[in-house]
Amino acid sequence: MLRKFRGLMRCKTADPETVVGAGGGVVDPPIKEPVTAETAMKKLSELTKAVQDDTITREKFIEVMGEVQDSIKELRLDAQNKMRYDVGATKAMARGDIRKAFLVHTKDPQVKALQELSDDIHIVDGILGHTKRAQNYGGMKSLDLYREWEQSYGEFAKAMDTAEAGAGLEWVPDAGMSAEMQYAVELEARVYTLFPTFEMPQNPFKWPLRTSVGQAYRAVENTNLDSLTKVTKSEVGTGQRAFDAEDIMARVGYSGQLNAQSIVAMLPEIKAALAVAHANAKDEACIDGQITAVIDTGDSPAGTPADVRNLWDGIRYYTSAGVNNKLVDLGSAWNVEGLNSIRKLLGKAGLKPAECAWIPGISAYYNLLTIKDNQNNNVVLTLEHYGGAATILTGELGKMFGISIVPTECVREDLNASGIYDGVTETKTVLPIIHKKSWKFGTFGPMTVRSSDEIHMESYMTVVVTHEAADLQAMFAASVQVGAATGYNVAP
Repeated sequence: MLRKFRGLMRCKTADPETVVGAGGGVVDPPIKEPVTAETAMKKLSELTKAVQDDTITREKFIEVMGEVQDSIKELRLDAQNKMRYDVGATKAMARGDIRKAFLVHTKDPQVKALQELSDDIHIVDGILGHTKRAQNYGGMKSLDLYREWEQSYGEFAKAMDTAEAGAGLEWVPDAGMSAEMQYAVELEARVYTLFPTFEMPQNPFKWPLRTSVGQAYRAVENTNLDSLTKVTKSEVGTGQRAFDAEDIMARVGYSGQLNAQSIVAMLPEIKAALAVAHANAKDEACIDGQITAVIDTGDSPAGTPADVRNLWDGIRYYTSAGVNNKLVDLGSAWNVEGLNSIRKLLGKAGLKPAECAWIPGISAYYNLLTIKDNQNNNVVLTLEHYGGAATILTGELGKMFGISIVPTECVREDLNASGIYDGVTETKTVLPIIHKKSWKFGTFGPMTVRSSDEIHMESYMTVVVTHEAADLQAMFAASVQVGAATGYNVAP
């Protein structure tokens, strides 16, 4: 068991809002009023009413919508820190396996603080390149941050009753980022976190499938030993889905004149930027990915290998004409019946609202707020009417037909009337719905950070590259179970 100890708060990085006073002293920044569920609900309620009363412009809506989503993100962070607790972390710490404790989610503030410090060391060392340069004796161990690590880590190890060599006691930060950094990416994401996620034990990896269930029959009573009737045979269909994790990388350049102190001050912004970059890449690929065949003829990703649409086949590809054709023209059917017909395409997969999600773009969400049924009731139930728990956990901002609505800016709003980008007509958007359990998102290995100044040495620049690997797969053929459907020809 862990015992409480002091001093871990010293490992926190510099507050990006710290102000230096006129006399050179540090002045505490103004205290922000904390975001509460009540204030977030109120802001969203006011936004919804303004849309329904037609007293807000589309531009202002998008601006306020961003503020609401930032508030929701803060609530999600607070709630998930309290609720997400990996039993594996508990067992790892109990047996003194400190390395394992750093690589899993935990709500323990001491472990979280050390995870954050470990990530800070990776980034600073990545930018300065200490580990790979012979003249910086000791590599990352020469950093001031590393001395903070040693002090805090030592106190942490002493607080563990059974810590021992060989179980992580002598472990130092390596190139892999902690679970806390991956968690930051998840908080920024809207789409890929909707799908069940698993860690691939190898790459590529084949996931075994049961494609059909067995059939039970009435047992026939046997009365004659010479002519026995066997139980009717039943077949269980099997198959497999191949996951081949693709590399996802972000590259950032920094001046060679930066030192460790200046980088430490920048760390919160650096980590936030990296989290947003990786989250947006995966979300965009989940919606617009098209590696098997091109659907956006106006800007084909095939000619640009680095385009994130080349990572895997996404929702729009899956539902497109010529693939599974799970499409509904909403051009003259932007009403309750038209929207319900999209869900109807899911078949049996759409019977459980909790397993599905609508994924509108910002404009489509704006338009959904004004749709009414034949009794003049709003179709979308906004979260202030049913509580904030779902929003805190999944990012949803409402429900339609009992199904979560998770808006994202990654849904394109420059498509033609057929729901594709052709470079000519750019006046439409789409409204997808997914059955979450019909998909799986596989990850392979931890997020890592590397640096180099060899290519850019003449300009005295250091390039920092972050890397992770992942793949998205629809687990069933549409003839077995439909994983997604899309409404198209929607005016933004």
